[in-house]
Amino acid sequence: MSGRQQFETLAQGRFSKDSVKCIFENHERDLPKDSYGIIGLAWDAFQRSHRAAFDDDLFDVLDFSVRQKLIRIKLGATSYRTFVGTRSTQFVRSFGTKGIPNPFAVRVLTRTADEKMVFGLRSEWVQTYAHRLDAPAGFVDRGRDWSDRSPDPFKAAKREVEEELQVASDDISDPVCVGVLFDADFDQTVMIFQCHLDSEAALLKTKTSEFEEIRFVNSSSDSVLRFLRTEKRLISPQCAESLALWLRRDRVSPSS
Repeated sequence: MSGRQQFETLAQGRFSKDSVKCIFENHERDLPKDSYGIIGLAWDAFQRSHRAAFDDDLFDVLDFSVRQKLIRIKLGATSYRTFVGTRSTQFVRSFGTKGIPNPFAVRVLTRTADEKMVFGLRSEWVQTYAHRLDAPAGFVDRGRDWSDRSPDPFKAAKREVEEELQVASDDISDPVCVGVLFDADFDQTVMIFQCHLDSEAALLKTKTSEFEEIRFVNSSSDSVLRFLRTEKRLISPQCAESLALWLRRDRVSPSS
């Protein structure tokens, strides 16, 4: 880890749904034959320590490019079980991290009708960043997140906000991709969104199953920057980097 930056910005700007093209190839990566037993043992141990954990079908980012304000992503198949297993200590010691699946995820910076940005204190049962402040986030689901026979990260972003903040789908509007990050610590590609809620902050729940506590920050750039500085130790790294990307949104044009 020494000398390596955790995050790489793959794209930044404003990308509508028409500016993001996802292509799916229905196959998984080849992993070492003797790695599957280690993955199975790691998954069993993970389930024992995370009782709410369940396997799910995910997308694996095989290729990513952005040209002329258009993001293109080629996706394969993977699973949450494989994600957990290939990040386990025994797998990394035995096989390293080269060539492991790169699960496609989203993170959503959500603003209320009264211009508050919404964050939550993550519950203790989550796999990463327990008891840290974060925005709604999760993997793009290979079983649910499709539109017109193509993988749809915009649908995933809206679903995560609906599930994690426990709001109605009709209250969520204007999802826009503001950039894409690669997290080297997790070998993971994350698409960052902003969206609006038609409800005011006072109407949201004070806690949800995902978040022990809901918090609000004024959505002005100065307020968000102050939040980043004062709560630096409490904000999850992916959330902090997403906010930094969002703060740059008006000072850059989409990658070309």
